[in-house]
Amino acid sequence: MFDNCPICHATVRQQQLSCEICGAELHATASPAATVGAQISGEGSSSGSEARAAAFCRHCGHGLTAGDLFCESCGGPVALPSVGAIAFDILATGGHGPEAREAAMPSRPSQVDSENSNGRVSTASPLDGYLLVAAAALVIVGSFSPWIKATAVLVGTVTRTGADGGDGWIAILLAVPLAIYGIRKLTTNHVPIPGRLSLLFSVILGALTVYEISDAARRARDANQAFQGVGHASVGVGLWMLAVGTASAVVGSIIALSASNAT
Repeated sequence: MFDNCPICHATVRQQQLSCEICGAELHATASPAATVGAQISGEGSSSGSEARAAAFCRHCGHGLTAGDLFCESCGGPVALPSVGAIAFDILATGGHGPEAREAAMPSRPSQVDSENSNGRVSTASPLDGYLLVAAAALVIVGSFSPWIKATAVLVGTVTRTGADGGDGWIAILLAVPLAIYGIRKLTTNHVPIPGRLSLLFSVILGALTVYEISDAARRARDANQAFQGVGHASVGVGLWMLAVGTASAVVGSIIALSASNAT
């Protein structure tokens, strides 16, 4: 059951000893003005000690004595709230007490949500970063490895790397931004990878790899025909490393692009 405070008219429970809004004694027989006066000055009762004991903490209902600035029980301030604070509390809660007041207060966003909304922390998987770094490493190492290999009697083994011509350096230039994207994702507070640019570099790198493998296979076939059984030519391991690196870059870029679309 509920009742109204005789001082501020806030809604209170019948079993409460004091009003939680203004601190007035709820079961006193004196008039509202006398009750407030007794709480402030200690007057309006048969003895000073009884008047002082009639003042209660407006937070927990604990008895107060003259001169107390804070409640000994809950630590709340003893001073009565201002008229403006009382009016705001009544209007904000509809006079239904502290539970309604707390429910009416906007909830404080959690630190994780706040940081996510500001883009400082990301819980996305770092898999795309690892794939791009691995792809760049394979492409760079593969560019300095043999792209075509030929072995002939009395001549020995002859190899040609991607760095011997211009195409290997083109592959390295395409791998550098992929490495930067991946390293930033893994080390700089999970900075998201620009999926579209990463996929563009990966596709160009893939087209270059397919062309180089086809060209090396054609040259190896022509060389095998010219050797007439006294030698052998084949596609070098460097181009196969480029093929694996390109596939890794494409997969990592697709993952990054999907993550950016999801956000």
